[in-house]
Amino acid sequence: MRKSFCLTAAALLLTVSASASPIVGTNYDTVVGTFGNLIAGPTSDVFVAALPPPASIGTLENWVYFDSTSGLYTYVHLVTPTIPFVSKFNTGFGVEGFNGVAGWSWSDALAAGGLGTGNGFMIDFGFDKSLDWVTAGNLNGSVTNTNGWGPSEGIHFFFQSTYAPATGDYNIINGEVGTAVSYAPAIPEPSTVVLFGGALALFAIGRRRQRKS
Repeated sequence: MRKSFCLTAAALLLTVSASASPIVGTNYDTVVGTFGNLIAGPTSDVFVAALPPPASIGTLENWVYFDSTSGLYTYVHLVTPTIPFVSKFNTGFGVEGFNGVAGWSWSDALAAGGLGTGNGFMIDFGFDKSLDWVTAGNLNGSVTNTNGWGPSEGIHFFFQSTYAPATGDYNIINGEVGTAVSYAPAIPEPSTVVLFGGALALFAIGRRRQRKS
């Protein structure tokens, strides 16, 4: 299942859709203390290459924070390739409830030999609601790191959503796709919505009866 998904994703992710919307990246270093309480993680997985033989091409660590005041969940990912020339980090799913805030650690990118500024990555929010971080070396032919984003160069990424965590696939790309599984926002199951709606209806009926009595 994972292999077939990766092969399909490879064809889709190598082309940036004309329908994608650019996101102004936020510096993770300046907001990391504002995410609220840790509610999930850390968890880890390896990025498994789609092409045979299956092999690890990086690691993914995830954390999820929740701010009860804003109602926002912040998904944080530490991506560390074990291969050179990684050009993209991508959500292989639609980010439900995305509030438009996403970014990466500028200091991590600088330590990895890239730009320590807001020009280090371009972030696209796709027509399918996926998020795509593209390294600066792939923008307008501008090569900022001759070695590429590669082995042992961990970079923190994050995005925010109004939806609580389930699981989803994340990808790194360097000509092929490697996929890892971790926390991802999800729309509540229809059965959950029905039960919640039914509870609210019963509560409303009870209130009306109290008022009549």
